[in-house]
Amino acid sequence: MYRKCVRLERTILIVDDEELVRRTTCRILSRSGHQLLEASSSEEALALLAGQSFPVDLLLTDLTLPGIDGMELVRRLRSDQPALPVLFMSGYPDEGRLDQLDGVEFIRKPFTPNELKTKISTMLKTGLRSR
Repeated sequence: MYRKCVRLERTILIVDDEELVRRTTCRILSRSGHQLLEASSSEEALALLAGQSFPVDLLLTDLTLPGIDGMELVRRLRSDQPALPVLFMSGYPDEGRLDQLDGVEFIRKPFTPNELKTKISTMLKTGLRSR
């Protein structure tokens, strides 16, 4: 008998240079049943993913990061995963820059736990349809 294995949990990569924001976001999502990876910079995120044997299902990143900003991080990750869903977060009104990329969403800091969980749940459900 043939049985297909299905990976139920999803992997979310959280990138933010502010430790308090990153830790709080991880705490909000910790009971979601998903695997959470966290990085304090784009460079750290790219190094972290270089060692992963499975793709990231959603990128949650600050738009404004020192060094490689969130927009460039998305471009680099999408070279390997063109359909990677991305949720940008920022406390600054930089939303206009998002027109440069397809398939991205935005959440303004500060956000509530329910706003974040609802946005991510919707994005993962939408992303799952195209797999």
